[in-house]
Amino acid sequence: AMEIYLHNPWLTYSIGLHRLREAGLAPEVVDNLDERPLTLDEIHQLCQNLFVGDDGESDIPLPPYQPTQGSQLRRRSWVNNWQI
Repeated sequence: AMEIYLHNPWLTYSIGLHRLREAGLAPEVVDNLDERPLTLDEIHQLCQNLFVGDDGESDIPLPPYQPTQGSQLRRRSWVNNWQI
């Protein structure tokens, strides 16, 4: 959990997510959690998979992620603040 926190401190790495990874059932993007910070596209994909599902069939789908120049700058400054 510490390795994941060092790269993605915004994520609470629960025992449920850990069990999904152990069983090989977690979404592909989860494999990168302990290797590097996720990109905004990957964060959107992870939320889509965890909260909506792979098929995208939900009563309340997530809005599509549309990056803007401002969002990239805010994320970079936020990530820089968390570097150790």
